[in-house]
Amino acid sequence: MKICTSVTTTLLAALLLAVAAGCSKQDTAAGDPAGAEQMAETDLVQIETSMGTITVKLDSVRAPLSVKNFKAYVRAGFYDKTIIHRIENKGMYLIQAGGIQQDRIPKSPLLPAISCESNNGLKNRAGTIGYGRRADPNTATSHFYINYKDNPGFDYDPERGFTGYAVFGEIVDGNDVAEAIANLERVPGSSEPIKQVLIKSAKIIMKKKEAPREKAAPDTTEASQEESM
Repeated sequence: MKICTSVTTTLLAALLLAVAAGCSKQDTAAGDPAGAEQMAETDLVQIETSMGTITVKLDSVRAPLSVKNFKAYVRAGFYDKTIIHRIENKGMYLIQAGGIQQDRIPKSPLLPAISCESNNGLKNRAGTIGYGRRADPNTATSHFYINYKDNPGFDYDPERGFTGYAVFGEIVDGNDVAEAIANLERVPGSSEPIKQVLIKSAKIIMKKKEAPREKAAPDTTEASQEESM
């Protein structure tokens, strides 16, 4: 009887260890981020509208504050279900969005206004994205515009004491969509398009993180040959 009891106890202990090991592996795979595919943000943002998708590449090197702010609003889903509420085609050529809801009620900004980065070397050329603001240069929050033609009058110009409007990226796909929106008929006497253009969503494009490269072991063949000589 003692032998049977000892064998039974040993088997039970081994079984418990096996179950514990299996649970540990499952917990690691489920709870440890290292066990899952690691994703990283890019500087690409996809803006899906009711008329097509516009993809912009943000310039985080020359406009770091603007890009950080824009990404924060995108992550928060702030632009989802807002509209492109403004089209300008005389003297300035842009479409604007960033905080007007479908019922025309403005959304309140989520974050404090940022400093204007217009003196960053980026110009208001066709296909670029910039920040709207009030008369005070440092009042940009969520509203952004897309230049569908060159707007040199928006550029930083110290000679005439003009701060300008900060560009922080450019369209890499969907220029045709921006131009189609720009060509919409407007409400008479207004810059508002008659046809409502909805921003269905705005999201940051993700990519798979690259695994860190292992350092190659130093080649000691030549040194070994010299030592042997």
